[in-house]
Amino acid sequence: MQSFVGDIERRDTFPSHEEFVREFMSVSRPVLFTRAMADWSAWSAWNLDWLERQHGSVLLKGKQLSVRDWIAKMKDALANGRIEYLSVPIEEIPGLAKDFSLPDYYRFELLRRTETWIGPAGTRTPLHCDYSENLFCQVIGRKRFQLYSPDAISALEPAIDYALYRDYVPEYIAHERNGRGDDLETILAHEPVKPRFDFVIEPGEVMYLPYGWFHRVSGLEFSWSISSRWVTPGMILRRLPSVVANTLKGEPARSVKKIREELTRSNAP
Repeated sequence: MQSFVGDIERRDTFPSHEEFVREFMSVSRPVLFTRAMADWSAWSAWNLDWLERQHGSVLLKGKQLSVRDWIAKMKDALANGRIEYLSVPIEEIPGLAKDFSLPDYYRFELLRRTETWIGPAGTRTPLHCDYSENLFCQVIGRKRFQLYSPDAISALEPAIDYALYRDYVPEYIAHERNGRGDDLETILAHEPVKPRFDFVIEPGEVMYLPYGWFHRVSGLEFSWSISSRWVTPGMILRRLPSVVANTLKGEPARSVKKIREELTRSNAP
């Protein structure tokens, strides 16, 4: 276990629903559950060879490739130092969901989205915010997270860029200017505010990332992760002014499904 400035709170296993809401969700407090996967078959079984044996014939709709063909691309990329990344809703690969079990902290499936992410070392998601609750599960490999609390946004303003979303869904997502081209430590050195938490999530650990927390993610090793995000009715109400404003500007009203996708979408874990 490796930590940096500002260590995140750690608990062994998932608490009850009532305790989770009281101690973490209602007060917007991130936490790392360090032994939450102890009984998951995903933790002991998942790897690329297993995925090919068990699910190789499954078609990945977004890539128009079978799992087997995508794995061949991934292995070639790993051998040649290229980046090949997969992020798909968990239901695209039937059977994966039975290999892990997450607590029922929010009970409306319509407002929940669970995805699986597979990628090599060297991936990086720029500073951004997913306006949803998130249980992020690190099954294989290690990733470094920097977390910034919602009240840091005014200090972070010079470092983030809302240009693509300012007229669409304010506060939806922020990207670092030129972030992908700069060394991470250089970015951190020039930020106007330091991360509240800066740590490495290890295999077998699950992080609760509350609504509204900005974060940056760096892949340190080949990784396989699960991200389960959900929104509450209150979160949807916060977004309604943007939906109404865009409708009044002549944009077609979006469906409930589309709004749900926007609320739970992310570039990368």
